[in-house]
Amino acid sequence: MSLRKNKHFRAFTVQELLVTLVISSFLISAIYFILTALNQQLYDHLSHADEMLQYHAFKKEFAQDVFLNNDYNIDGQDVLVMENHISKTVYHFENNHIMRFRDNGIRDTFNLSVHEFSVESDKGFWEIQLTLLVEKDEILLFEGKELYPEFVVNQEALSHGH
Repeated sequence: MSLRKNKHFRAFTVQELLVTLVISSFLISAIYFILTALNQQLYDHLSHADEMLQYHAFKKEFAQDVFLNNDYNIDGQDVLVMENHISKTVYHFENNHIMRFRDNGIRDTFNLSVHEFSVESDKGFWEIQLTLLVEKDEILLFEGKELYPEFVVNQEALSHGH
């Protein structure tokens, strides 16, 4: 018996390995680009959701402040002060954010841009208009309040010095 026998091993050829590597590299690069695009979409969605959450939180707080307060003052170009007989709320409209200060020391910051705001008053009614930039779109936020007749009479009496 001879010690040396010819054994044939079944194996892949170099050409088959190269074809497999090329196909695998195409699949891996396609998966990489798909995951990169999905990651960007997720980031955009989270950014949009955060900005909308900020907008709705501000809208809720602002509407509540308008409802609870009976008097307002504009202090400078970017400060709105709302008061009632119990409390005072101050809004600072900065370039990229809105800051809200309350009497009890609580401060809220909303990451929203205010392009302009106006406050108009007529006897018995006042309205505030804010133009906000949300997702690169301008949104007009309008809040108004009808004042109680006794408040209007008291304000007129105080303004005339009685």
